[in-house]
Amino acid sequence: MIQFRKVLVAVDIDYQSDTIADTGAVAVHEGLTTARRDNAGITFMHVINAPGNTQTSGAPDTSTAAGKQHLAALKILEKLQADAGGDLHVQTAIRFGEHWREILHAVVKENYDLVMIGTRKRSLAGRLLFGSTGNKLLRLCPCPVWVVKDEPRPERPSVLVAHDLTPVGEGALSIAAALKQQFDGADVRVLHVVEHPEAAHFLDTVAHDERQRRLDDAKATIEAQCRALLPDGTWAVTITDGNAYARILEHLENQPVDLLVIGTVARQGIKGLLTGNTAENVLPWANCSVIAIKPPGFTPPVEA
Repeated sequence: MIQFRKVLVAVDIDYQSDTIADTGAVAVHEGLTTARRDNAGITFMHVINAPGNTQTSGAPDTSTAAGKQHLAALKILEKLQADAGGDLHVQTAIRFGEHWREILHAVVKENYDLVMIGTRKRSLAGRLLFGSTGNKLLRLCPCPVWVVKDEPRPERPSVLVAHDLTPVGEGALSIAAALKQQFDGADVRVLHVVEHPEAAHFLDTVAHDERQRRLDDAKATIEAQCRALLPDGTWAVTITDGNAYARILEHLENQPVDLLVIGTVARQGIKGLLTGNTAENVLPWANCSVIAIKPPGFTPPVEA
């Protein structure tokens, strides 16, 4: 079962009120919960959108806008560090530049194994935009990225694992098992979609017996993995076939969840892209929190 050692929480600050924005507050809460579960170190980091400013220590120059933001961020992060208590190893960091790039640099340089960021509930049009910090990190970050919606989480959240029967899918299942324990028996569902290579458009072209065998084999494999992770746990495993991303989106629409755990894989020969027809199509439309993971050995196309 996956346990995290170093958690990086991106803290979103509302400079109008000099407080943590709603998106940042939820990410902070989830980050602390996860760090305490795994006895992990946690870093609260804020990125100021001022690429030309490199100040990282000392008294902020409050004659500039970036300096005023630096001072406000410093006070907020120091308070977060103090409020976290002595049971955790807590660090703070302030960087200047593009949010996604600075977070990615920190992950690569400091070897964080989980990034948590906040996001607001997106509008229909907003879901189609790929320029956000979250979408950049989902594509490029080598460690799992947890994008947290700014809504209260129920005590026992519902979690959907999109399992593709690869090591990445097993990693997603392992994270879900940890969440099941963290959230006191969260409702975890596992969905696998069998895509028949010979049935580009019509499932009826696949022989019935062969189609059923593939469904049964997939279910047996996933159920065995679930038992290995949590022998006494209760899992709801759904196996279907057809187009993977269409089936996942149908499931999310018909059975909404609080959190989706999904693997993202680079296309062969192209670094930093999601799976061509699954994650890249699902994530913009997932109206819930998301944990996205990469396969072992994934290298981001950005130097540390």
